[in-house]
Amino acid sequence: MSKQRKERRKSARVQLEEPDRVTAAVETPGGSNFEGRVADFSVSGVAICFNGSEIPPLFMGQTVTITLRVPMPSQEYSVVDFEAGVRTFTYDPGSGTSRCGLAFDKEIRRDSVLFSTLYAIANQRSAARIEPDKEKPITIALKTSDGLKAEGTIRDISATGVGIVVSGELEGPDVGLDTVGMSFTLPDTDNEVDLSGTIRHKKLDMDATWIGIEFDPQEASSIDERQRQIVRYVMQRQRDLLKK
Repeated sequence: MSKQRKERRKSARVQLEEPDRVTAAVETPGGSNFEGRVADFSVSGVAICFNGSEIPPLFMGQTVTITLRVPMPSQEYSVVDFEAGVRTFTYDPGSGTSRCGLAFDKEIRRDSVLFSTLYAIANQRSAARIEPDKEKPITIALKTSDGLKAEGTIRDISATGVGIVVSGELEGPDVGLDTVGMSFTLPDTDNEVDLSGTIRHKKLDMDATWIGIEFDPQEASSIDERQRQIVRYVMQRQRDLLKK
């Protein structure tokens, strides 16, 4: 695999750290079970890390059964079972950690239960951002509580926020402190997405303003059609990037 393709794969992954713990049980073809945690995932697969002196007998080409247990706000866990093929396996004797890269098959990628689980994971992380297709730019309209309006272009988007650029300088007494309303239409859809959020950072660059907005946590955690549209778009962009 070329270095450029490896970098695209890396950028399309959602990284999960220890505080975001999503546990995974892996069952090998021989019936052995091993407990690990999800290190990262994308639309094409998942990476699982195992700690301990016992090295899981996982080999390239194997098909294993995985059970994900995702912490959910409405219940203790969301559980989903699926099969995946072992793509890579490494062991670091220094840390005593094994890492296994597993690939979803095409049928699994269309599974609605797995999609919902990946959605729940992605919705926990604000860092999982994807750049829109430059040939299909996304325009966004902003409105602050004191009536200030502005229009910009989305430069990155995730399930929990957007990064945008606005022509000129966006100033106002409440900008960066108060809630802002936003509306935009994703490519290949006719439905307008209306959400609220808070400006977390703002930087003036020559004749434009770069803004990072975090969606309202209650709206970001609700699985409604607006959020489904965003997650579907992010995952489709991941697929597009992996194909290049």
